[in-house]
Amino acid sequence: MRHSNLRTLTVLALMLSVSVCSIAQKRYRVDGFTNGYEGRVLYMSYTDGRGRDIVDSCKVSNGTFRFEGTLDIDNALAFISTDKGVLNGDINKQTKFYLEPRTITVGINAYNHTMPVVMGSVQQAQEDEYNGLVMPETSVIKSVAVLAKSSTDMDFKYKLEASLKPIFQSYNAKTMDYIRRHPDVELSLFLLHGVANSIPADSAKALYDALSPGLKGMIQSEEIERTIALRLKTSTGKPAPIFTATDINGKPLCLGDFKGKYVVLDFWATWCGPCRYTNKHMKQLYEKYSGHDVEFIYVADDDRDLAKWRNIVEKDGIGMFRHVLRGANTSADINTMYAVKNIPAKFLIDKDGNMVGKFDTDELSDKLKSLLGF
Repeated sequence: MRHSNLRTLTVLALMLSVSVCSIAQKRYRVDGFTNGYEGRVLYMSYTDGRGRDIVDSCKVSNGTFRFEGTLDIDNALAFISTDKGVLNGDINKQTKFYLEPRTITVGINAYNHTMPVVMGSVQQAQEDEYNGLVMPETSVIKSVAVLAKSSTDMDFKYKLEASLKPIFQSYNAKTMDYIRRHPDVELSLFLLHGVANSIPADSAKALYDALSPGLKGMIQSEEIERTIALRLKTSTGKPAPIFTATDINGKPLCLGDFKGKYVVLDFWATWCGPCRYTNKHMKQLYEKYSGHDVEFIYVADDDRDLAKWRNIVEKDGIGMFRHVLRGANTSADINTMYAVKNIPAKFLIDKDGNMVGKFDTDELSDKLKSLLGF
């Protein structure tokens, strides 16, 4: 009798699990058309709610194709390619769109497959709205990137980068406006994840706080929360995070020992061209201010190649600065303490050990001049 009851419970449990799965799984259909690929096999991939990569295939016939299946999530970023080997790889070799549990129409131009026509996808419509909003800025950024890549003149590259500053400000302003107007749209969470480190920390927090509770349950929200918390700790007027490290000469260096002086923290790496380009200007600032209660500490992202770090410090003639490594992958990672994700990054700390702010090279020069009077 006991075995019979156990068997009954097992059957009921299986029935319940099947029932739950059937509710969670929602059907989708992709009706596609294309002006090429006749007779060829198309592959579509996406990642499901369990983190599994799902791959399906179909053949193009009379200029049309169709994918059908089930989703266990509300939407997924899907990719279509004629080459199964590039799925989830080079985005320029794939057609990207949002897959949802509904019928979606996808039109693929075989000669420009990265710009599909997508109808019926709510998520895609939201992204199209945003892309149209920032298209003027992204077009300029892409054009400048092409120019910079084609040149080896670092002065030219630096001027190009400087010219983009107002463009990025406009891009960030439009992105913040979109997030503010769409607090319950999933795209807003991904956009905030991308700009949380480049917009004012208090603005990032206000945007995050206004997001719908459902979005805050997604995995990306955890990193956004960490980034905002760290950035708030390093905002103007807050005590600078204290770190202790061993300098390039094997001697201990503690940030707390420099109270009574202004401290410039320069985050860089030997492989970072823009970082090394600013060394010329930083050496000029050192010559001007080193005898006037200003210390310069370089934090290098070169923990894995100490020999190269030492060699470049000598080669670039920047041995006059104090040099430490970031301490990557440790609890004392200096980059993490200061929420540094992109380099070069320069911070100024006042004589009381409080944050003055984060600056580019020209801004740092102006700030030191305003504080010291020359």
